[in-house]
Amino acid sequence: MKIPINKLFVAALLFSLTQTSVASHQQPLSVDNNHRIITSLHDILHEYARKKITSKDKDGGFLTAISLTAQCNTHAPVSFVAGSNGISDRTPINENSLFQIGSVTKSFVSIVVLQIAKENKISIDDETIIEKWFPEYPKWKHITLRQLMDMTSGIPGNENNLPDDIFKKFTAKEYFNKIEPTKILDLTYTLPLHFKPGAKFEYSNTNYVLLGQFIKKLTHHEPEDEVTMRIINRLGLHNTYFAIDRGNEILGVNKSQLVHGYAFYPKSSRPYSFIPYGADTLPFSLSYTNTAGAMVSTPEDINRYLHAIFDKHGIFYSYKRQLATFVSKQTGQHMLAPTIKNNQGFGLGIIGFYWNKQHPLIYLYNGTTDGFNFAWFVDPETQTYLVFTINSRADLLSLDDALNLFSKAIETCEI
Repeated sequence: MKIPINKLFVAALLFSLTQTSVASHQQPLSVDNNHRIITSLHDILHEYARKKITSKDKDGGFLTAISLTAQCNTHAPVSFVAGSNGISDRTPINENSLFQIGSVTKSFVSIVVLQIAKENKISIDDETIIEKWFPEYPKWKHITLRQLMDMTSGIPGNENNLPDDIFKKFTAKEYFNKIEPTKILDLTYTLPLHFKPGAKFEYSNTNYVLLGQFIKKLTHHEPEDEVTMRIINRLGLHNTYFAIDRGNEILGVNKSQLVHGYAFYPKSSRPYSFIPYGADTLPFSLSYTNTAGAMVSTPEDINRYLHAIFDKHGIFYSYKRQLATFVSKQTGQHMLAPTIKNNQGFGLGIIGFYWNKQHPLIYLYNGTTDGFNFAWFVDPETQTYLVFTINSRADLLSLDDALNLFSKAIETCEI
């Protein structure tokens, strides 16, 4: 059933527009220049949010909340939020409101895998690792950890609505409760590999479910606990959580902090019959995406996390080179860097993108769940960062649209 957006609702959303800028790492330049940059970024984010919060896609899909953070090198980050917690909950969101980040989770998992591999003196290119730790899956025995992380394993994905989609076996009961990762792996294992490991690129969430279980096997801890201990707590990400069970039940988090998400899928990509158009997905269990995408966070926290990777002084900067070891999304073969003809390289949970001659390599990632869309962009040359999210699967965030916003942020950073 489609839920109409009316003029009163739009007015309420516009009334709830608010902004916040967070001071940190001030650059030793003139106060006027610093103020000019922050003011310009604020205006750019405000204008973008204003347009999105009143937009609908061609099927009538819309959003009720948008949150953005941008930062120029060592200047203070600037954040802007707009809208309300949901269709029924008109509480204005703030900079601490939590959004599901989807596959942005994958780079967190990759860093933990790299740490554990180093601690245990394991090569991520060792073809015996899966055979050693997962003898129950002999068909996958020659797959490496790298092939799991860069999507060249050949293991089928899930949640794709294709004939071999294992999620067709599930119902609303599983979506509202917990789907065990071993069940996902066992069901996927009954399917043939889509190709010989290393031969092609094919996106598969199952890869990261298996990586989560690898973390558990070697540490004897739940993978979400390892991510929390090794990354979230270490960086002081106070609004970032792993929500494996129901999305509206996160230990220590007030439910009013959780933004509702809506399944306004375009007609061309409607999900399963038990997810009605426009359904509120917050009550769903995030176990369906597991270590492939079950985290919640804010753009401010993810901006801090990205600085830890891409800032040469960041505590995870030593992993940047490994994370940015790319395979072509066209061929699955190793590539030094994306090119104008082969413009996307997939790394270990991040994407390298050839944009144009002025910006031949930027880093980005887009994560989705059934009710949320989350994206980040980093330009290594200007050290410009942009993170933003909406609480809807409506067709309102194209790559060109996002790059246009990022371009304006970069121009501001170059003042």
